[in-house]
Amino acid sequence: MADNVSTRQPGLSSPARNIALVTPDDANDLPNVAKAIEVQTAGNIQLTTVGGVTITKYFGVGYHPLSVKRIWSASTTASGIYALYD
Repeated sequence: MADNVSTRQPGLSSPARNIALVTPDDANDLPNVAKAIEVQTAGNIQLTTVGGVTITKYFGVGYHPLSVKRIWSASTTASGIYALYD
């Protein structure tokens, strides 16, 4: 299969190149900043954005284009959270 993505520059408007299941953690940032998150089971997620804002918010099932550097375990009730990144 031809790789039509390899020549594209990574960026906010480009598709994510990687995906990883997130284990919420109160002490550590994600290994890679997420350009979006995907949620499989709706609930609250406490997160810190790349801009440094920490918030707890309800997220429905689906794709959420939000740059995130940490997903906290303390107030997170959602599950099946995936980080999409370059």
